[in-house]
Amino acid sequence: MGVDLSGNNKPWELSLYELNRKPQPLITDDTEIAVKPRSLQSELMCPICLDMLKNTMTTKECLHRFCNECICTALRSGNKECPTCRKKLVSRRSLRADPNFDMLISKIYPSREEYEKHQEMINSRLGRSIGIEENGQPTRKNSLGRKSNGVNHYQDTTNADTTEAESCASSTSYQDNNQQEVELVFKPLTQDVDNPENSSLIHTRFLKTTTNATVDHLIKYLSMRHFLETNPNNCENNQDLKDTETSLFTIYKATGPGEYRPLQGQSTLDEIKQKFWKSDKPLELYYGYNVLTQ
Repeated sequence: MGVDLSGNNKPWELSLYELNRKPQPLITDDTEIAVKPRSLQSELMCPICLDMLKNTMTTKECLHRFCNECICTALRSGNKECPTCRKKLVSRRSLRADPNFDMLISKIYPSREEYEKHQEMINSRLGRSIGIEENGQPTRKNSLGRKSNGVNHYQDTTNADTTEAESCASSTSYQDNNQQEVELVFKPLTQDVDNPENSSLIHTRFLKTTTNATVDHLIKYLSMRHFLETNPNNCENNQDLKDTETSLFTIYKATGPGEYRPLQGQSTLDEIKQKFWKSDKPLELYYGYNVLTQ
């Protein structure tokens, strides 16, 4: 348990993921790790305005970051809680400036204009794809904007402004949902393993990811972890992983004592949580390894 440095000696409330996570090994040589700016987007974005953090302010208790103007406006409007986790925020005294994070952003994105162009490109892609489902069929929302005879074109230009406004609102909502995180407790379906080399298949794993992650993403994660743990000296030669290991894992949701239901690969964690897990506790899922015989 950590200790609050503000002088209150109040212990931090750590989640299961935070209690069980292991620190990354310290890099002591000249190794360089390349990280795509896209992967840092959620860390550099203000949850209120959905733009890059500016004059960053950090909450003292839960350590969430916001733009100075955004969080101060929220406090003045009477919203006395953290917009991210709903922890109580009394006033500006519950915040502290974070100039080091502003310096980090300036190192990653020396030019804010370049970042804004990058965001416009992403929003443009989302705008083109937001109205089409993965199976290529139009969503119900955009179907309302089509003519009753089923012809694949929008209504008259009189509704163009309304359609564009709805698309922008949907894009903003879509981005906001992407920022939501969910904690997972991944339990093995069985504790019996014949081969000691497959001991990684009985590990309980604690994950934290976004709610738009699918079951296929989780299967890929399990496959990669299993491959790396069983082949520690052969990490680079994993070309056959996609065609072999990924087909051997199945993810289940408990429906009763000793009863498990397999989940579809395209199901998102948001859908699973709303349908099966209406609780604030970490989402519990089970994984099984299907041994194939030739």
